Amino acid sequence: MAFIYIGLWQAGSRLWKTSLSMVESAVRLGLELGLNRFDTAEIYGWGRSEKLLGTLAREDLDLYVVSKIAGFRWTGSSIIKASGRIRERIGRSVDLLLHHWPPPVYVGVCKVIRGLERTIDMGYADSIGLSNYPARLLEEAVHCTKKHDVKALQIQYSLAYRTPENKLIPLASRLGLEIMAWSPLAKGALTGEAKKSEPARKSDPVYREAARDTRLQEEIRSIAGKLGYTPAQVAVLWIKSKGVNPVVGVRKPVHVQQLGEIKNSTLPGWAVTRLDEASRKYVYRWGRCYRPLQRLRWIPGLLQYAGIRLIGGV
Repeated sequence: MAFIYIGLWQAGSRLWKTSLSMVESAVRLGLELGLNRFDTAEIYGWGRSEKLLGTLAREDLDLYVVSKIAGFRWTGSSIIKASGRIRERIGRSVDLLLHHWPPPVYVGVCKVIRGLERTIDMGYADSIGLSNYPARLLEEAVHCTKKHDVKALQIQYSLAYRTPENKLIPLASRLGLEIMAWSPLAKGALTGEAKKSEPARKSDPVYREAARDTRLQEEIRSIAGKLGYTPAQVAVLWIKSKGVNPVVGVRKPVHVQQLGEIKNSTLPGWAVTRLDEASRKYVYRWGRCYRPLQRLRWIPGLLQYAGIRLIGGV
C-alpha cells in the first residue's frame, strides 16, 4: 500500500509565498485526517520547516518524520553534526534520514554511507536513505553499506517527469527500496490552477511545459470529472498506482483535505492507461537518465554551503 507524505518545503521557504501559520494549520488537519507522514529538510527555510514539526512533536502527536541532510555534507563529522541539529529542532530522532543530493564529484559515496550509518548508531535516525541519486550512484551506495541498509530513495517523479521509469525506479524496486516522489504535481502545474508567481515555479522547466500541455491537462480534467476527483487528486493517485509514495507539498488546509479524501483510494486501470498515454512523451522528454540537482555535484561543498546559507535556505 502506498502512503501519502505531506511535504513541508513551503514552510518558511523564501521560494514560496507561504504563511507559516497556514502551513501549520494544514499539518494539524492532516493529523486529524490520519495523514501523519511528513517530509522536510535542513535547508528548507534553514531549519524553519523542521522547527514546525518540532512544535508538534513536543505535543506528543503521532508523527512519522523524514528529513534530509544537504548534499554538501559528506564527511562523517559534518553528517553527525547536522543530524544532531536536526534532532534538536524536531525534538526527537527522525524515522528516516536521507542524504538530499549526491556529494561533490571529488567525493566517494561510501563516505556518505559511513556517515549515515553512524547517525543510526548514535540514535539520531531510525533508518537511512538517499535522495536524487541517479542509478549508478544509487547502486554504488547500496553496495557500500556495512551495518545498516539503505531503506528508501526520494526522487522527482510525476506525470510531467517520468524519466525515473527508464532506470531508476526499476533499480530501486529491485533493491527493495521505498520510493518517494517529490513534486508529484509538478509544482502545481497538474492541479489545473497553475500560477507561476513564486520563484520556485518560474525557474522550473517541468512546471512551465506541464502547465501549457493542453492534451495532458484535458485528460486529467476529463478523468477527474468522471471519477469525482480534483485534477490534483488524479495526479497523486497516478503516482500511487505506480507503487510510489507521493510527497505532496501543501500550503493550505484545503490541500490536505483533498489528500485525506484519497488516502485509501486507487485509480481504475482504464484511468491509469489513459494518463500513461497522455504523458508518454515525458518518459524521455527530460532525458533517459535522472538529472535533478546533479549540477550541484560540480560545485565544491563549501561553495554550496555558502550559497544556500547566504540566502537563508531554500
